[in-house]
Amino acid sequence: HHGGFTDDRRQLWLAGLETSKIFIFDVHADPAKPRLTKTIDNFTETSGGALGPHGAYALPGRVLIPCLSNTKDKGGRTALVEYGNDGNYIATHWMPTKDESSGVTGAQLADGYGYDARVLPRKNALLTSSFTGWNNYTRDFGKMTADPEAMKHFGNTMVIWDFHTRQPKKVFYVPGAPLEVRWAWGDKHNYAFTATALTSKLWLVYADDRGEWQAKEVAPISDVKGGVLPVDISLSADGKTLFVDCFGDGKCRVFDVS
Repeated sequence: HHGGFTDDRRQLWLAGLETSKIFIFDVHADPAKPRLTKTIDNFTETSGGALGPHGAYALPGRVLIPCLSNTKDKGGRTALVEYGNDGNYIATHWMPTKDESSGVTGAQLADGYGYDARVLPRKNALLTSSFTGWNNYTRDFGKMTADPEAMKHFGNTMVIWDFHTRQPKKVFYVPGAPLEVRWAWGDKHNYAFTATALTSKLWLVYADDRGEWQAKEVAPISDVKGGVLPVDISLSADGKTLFVDCFGDGKCRVFDVS
C-alpha cells in the first residue's frame, strides 16, 4: 500500500496491505534498477498477530510499520511493528484499548485502531492515527459505506506516545478516522496536522503553553454534502501550505497554515 526509505536511503520498504508481506528493495547499488533483496513473508506470525502492514517509517537503524488489523478477529485492534534495517524483527507495540491502557490519559477513549505513525524527535513524541480493520478495508467500498454496522467500526482517536519507551501517554478523541499525520517543519513548531476521512475536517495536535499535548478541530475541508473523503495530506517545506488530496471528488484543497 504505502512504502518508505530506511534512514540511510539505501532501501525502499513496501507494505503489502492484503498479503501482510513486506518487500525490501535495494535502491542504492543501482538506483535506475531497484532490486528486490528480501521479502518478509512471516509478518503476522513474527509480530504476534498484527495484520495489514500499512506503510514504513524510518527510524535510526530500523523501520516502524503501522498496521491496520489483527489475525484474531480481523477487526481494528492493531499494532506498530519494528524491524531492523537488516529485515530482522525487533518488537511489537499494541495500540491501547479501554481494557489495555494502564496509566494512559484518556484511556476511556482508546479504541485500538491504527493507520499512520510519525515522530517529532526533539519532543520525544510519536503520534499515531486510526482507520479501520481488515473486515472493512477489504470490502467493496460502496457496499461498506452503505452498511450501517460496518460504518460503526472506524477509529475515532489519535495517540501521543513516549517515543523512547514506545509507551502510549494520551488518547485524543478525533472522530471520523484521522488518517495521515504530518508534523510541522519549523524547529520551534510543536504541532502536527491530520485530516478525518469520514467527517472532512482538519485537526491540529499541538503542545499548549504548559507543554501538554492537545487536539482540536481547526477547519472544514469542504462544504460538499456528505464530505469529500480526504485521504492524503502534504505540508510544504516552509511549513506554510497544507495540501489535502480528496478521493471523493478528485480535487486537492490548499490551506494556508502559516
